[in-house]
Amino acid sequence: MARRPGWATVALFAAGAAAQLGDLLIGAAHRQWGQVAGPALAALIFAAAAFASA
Repeated sequence: MARRPGWATVALFAAGAAAQLGDLLIGAAHRQWGQVAGPALAALIFAAAAFASA
């Protein structure tokens, strides 16, 4: 019943992490620190999920 996630799952998590890093950079460039904290946390969660799924 429990299978290892495929490459597509890892790729989706990695793409999510990359998108959140982009949001983080945009927030930092505009000095909107509230728009930095959320994407930073989300990027960490996505990266951890990609790493755990690999």
